Amino acid sequence: MEKLCKEINRIGVNINQITKKVNEDNQASLNEFSQILELQKHLKDTVRQFIQKQENQTKVEDRWL
Repeated sequence: MEKLCKEINRIGVNINQITKKVNEDNQASLNEFSQILELQKHLKDTVRQFIQKQENQTKVEDRWL
């Protein structure tokens, strides 16, 4: 859980940096939008992996009950 929180925070910081630049310039480049999309994909994959790991751990624990 701690690793997930750190990863989400890191991605959030990156998105905020891009957003700040866009707000200062009043425009965004295609590269900046691509960066945001990549960060969102990374976040989605990270959360999915975490949830899957938790589900697998629960299944193992349920077998022992």
